[in-house]
Amino acid sequence: MRKPHSLHVRAPWCAGLLLAAHGIVMSSAWADQDRLLDGFETLGAWTADASDGVKASAESTAGLGGRALRLDFDFGKSAGYAFVRRELPLDLPENFELSFLLRANAPINNFEVKLADASGDNVWWFERRDFAFPSEWRRIKIKKRQIAFAWGPTQDRSLRRIDSLEFVVGAGRGGGNGSIEIDDLRFRELPPPPTHFPPLSATASSSLSGAEPGRAVDGDPRTSWRSDPSRELRKVSTSISACCASSAGSSSTGKTVRDRVVTTWNPPATALPGRCCGA
Repeated sequence: MRKPHSLHVRAPWCAGLLLAAHGIVMSSAWADQDRLLDGFETLGAWTADASDGVKASAESTAGLGGRALRLDFDFGKSAGYAFVRRELPLDLPENFELSFLLRANAPINNFEVKLADASGDNVWWFERRDFAFPSEWRRIKIKKRQIAFAWGPTQDRSLRRIDSLEFVVGAGRGGGNGSIEIDDLRFRELPPPPTHFPPLSATASSSLSGAEPGRAVDGDPRTSWRSDPSRELRKVSTSISACCASSAGSSSTGKTVRDRVVTTWNPPATALPGRCCGA
């Protein structure tokens, strides 16, 4: 007969949970602050261009509801890029989201959204290497934290204002030729990023003295929760409460072991911006 053993749990995913939680759904007050930047009913503000050896053109095409912009490109034998650009003076708040509809008839290639200041020398970008373009309309959402400083002489890399915007297709794994279509470019102000996170808490159906469940989530790698080996086999579960209440509900995983610990994390639904649970 096997000797009963104590279940030993340290919560290595705690740090990952805090990072993943950079994105809980916004309150309705913030969600209502949505602004249409371009519906692409006309393309007078947009110009197409490309690097040497690459062909590019911009055309009006049918969008999801009205009209949309289509960027046709042909890399030929070049490893360059094609893009469409427009002036778009915009003062930016502390936190925000840009979004647009995208579909394409294009091989896998690099996709970029570039934001530049009035000089055009300082550039920030959202970059996806070897991007699989969707064949059906999909809304692409870009939050401020996903935009990085690309290049430029400025010493202040804070993104507070832009004066132009570009959609860029660069030669990647697929190369070749194709087209991408863009519609419904929108801007949404988000709440400021959080300055702190609410603590984790834990409960268990049993524990040994000095190894209580709270020690599994106290941030100290030297401590852990240990179950009472005299208890019968139970289901171990970990759960995140309220994190995705507005979309996916709570989530849990488990396996059959001796005894159980339940870990919960309960921030307010409006506490943190962005996405959660892999959304």
